[in-house]
Amino acid sequence: MPSSGHHDHPTDDSIEALTRRYQELEKTRMQADVALEHATARLEELKAEARETYNTDDLEELQKRLEEMEADNARKRAEYLAALEKIESGLQKLEGTEGKDDDES
Repeated sequence: MPSSGHHDHPTDDSIEALTRRYQELEKTRMQADVALEHATARLEELKAEARETYNTDDLEELQKRLEEMEADNARKRAEYLAALEKIESGLQKLEGTEGKDDDES
């Protein structure tokens, strides 16, 4: 049978239900406020750390420096790999000449 009132759930509009709903929302708001305070404090700590370490807390500048560091690391890694391959190649040549000397004796 259809409801004769304006709402399908008349108990949802009771003062008690509305009060509970308000209390739940207020609790959620207070938790969000606390989380925001913690996040803001942590952000300030990280900015201070960035200023101390990198002399800036500007996000774009820090991103640029990170990209430069990554490029520098990639370059150094490539140089290191090339040096290792050169050493390895030299050792293989040396081992090859030692083997020939042993065969000739």
